[in-house]
Amino acid sequence: MKEYLQLISAWEEVHPEGVAKHLANVTFSNLFIAFEKNNFHRLTATQQLLFSGKKLKDAVVGVKKPALNQAKVLMWPVSLNHCENMVPVYYALKEKNVDTLVVTNKKGIYDYLKSIGVEAHFIEIYNWLPYLRRVSVYNKISSFTPKGIKESAVKLFKAVLKRYMDENLAILGASAWLLKAVKPEMVFVGFDITAEGRAMCLTAREAGIETRCIQHGDIAGFFDNFHIASAWYVFGDQAKETLSRHGYNNTVISGSPALDKIYSNFKQRRASEQKEILALFSGPGVGTSMEHHIMQFDAIFSWNVKNPTVKITVKFHPKDKIENYTELIEKYPSHTIQFSSEMSGGQGKNIFEWLEPAGLVLTGASTAAMEAILMDIPVVSLDFKQEYQSVEFVKSGAICQVNQPEELHKTLDSWFRNPGHFENYISEGKKYINRYYLLDGQAGRRVAEHVIGG
Repeated sequence: MKEYLQLISAWEEVHPEGVAKHLANVTFSNLFIAFEKNNFHRLTATQQLLFSGKKLKDAVVGVKKPALNQAKVLMWPVSLNHCENMVPVYYALKEKNVDTLVVTNKKGIYDYLKSIGVEAHFIEIYNWLPYLRRVSVYNKISSFTPKGIKESAVKLFKAVLKRYMDENLAILGASAWLLKAVKPEMVFVGFDITAEGRAMCLTAREAGIETRCIQHGDIAGFFDNFHIASAWYVFGDQAKETLSRHGYNNTVISGSPALDKIYSNFKQRRASEQKEILALFSGPGVGTSMEHHIMQFDAIFSWNVKNPTVKITVKFHPKDKIENYTELIEKYPSHTIQFSSEMSGGQGKNIFEWLEPAGLVLTGASTAAMEAILMDIPVVSLDFKQEYQSVEFVKSGAICQVNQPEELHKTLDSWFRNPGHFENYISEGKKYINRYYLLDGQAGRRVAEHVIGG
């Protein structure tokens, strides 16, 4: 750890946003894990540093580029939940004869959009990389070699850094070229905190182009201090008030475009008393440590082996993977838990189809809890390390929160014997959901009209 802190201290000399101050508090001794753990500060500092390179725009030359038409609105989705909210807006804009272009750097997203009839375009961002590596600031950091640090520690740090620098250079380069080629007046990004969204917002802001985000998850916590999109379209009053508390006031209450057509149909079809459990977790990473993730599922596995006839299905988040459960599967060989990597939104069932047979939802702080509450399904949040204390719906009384594995087991036993045990949570959930969502089936059109009206 001492060598790691020395390395971070030396790194700060060339790092303009002082990421060292954030990284120095990490308790992991493994350098790679520590660097990966601080994803957001690493992202913002690295992008800002690269973006400051004066040669960035000029470096994007000689690249094989796709032929793209100019459009008033550019959409830049990089995950399926971005698509679920952007696509209804895309069609609403098309109905109003607003030229709208959808571009992604994710092949799976491109395939999905094409499969539902959206005229999407795919770009390979790494085509830009050989040219962008000429940027002087990149060369300065790549050649950075601190003194007095073990060579192995420096090698590991720089290997991770190089991979990350390459990714961000490619994304920034693609963003700069896209804006130059399409010449949009407005860009929809999936999320202004992640790499692609933040890079596009930075690039668009310098070019004087408006950027927009449509809420696709919960608005709460640390990351809401750092939004940089020109404006956000949010689900309802709760999100607007939360962002305002974090100092972000450029919000429009639109409702969720993804719910315009599907919510009412599935609520009508849901059976009254189901006995299946659906586990909807966001996976380890942002918001949930790996240690906490393992603790949550150890508690679920240990209850399952005592109650093997109760069907439990784990639906993977896109960033989760079966390898995260290998030790637990080996620890509980008699478990009957079913795992599914089938994703929501086009590459499989939508979230309401997943929820339809469920009588109970287990989660950490996944916003799938909101869809469960919409369908009057009780939700239990497993917060064994107090990582979700700032999440509004967790502390609202709309869901049941458990803080110990034993508490989870007692709760599951009570639910299995008497599902009515959760009636109070369902009642509170209905009150909360009325503040969380504007539900009138017009969210997509509302966003489109705001775009046109400015």
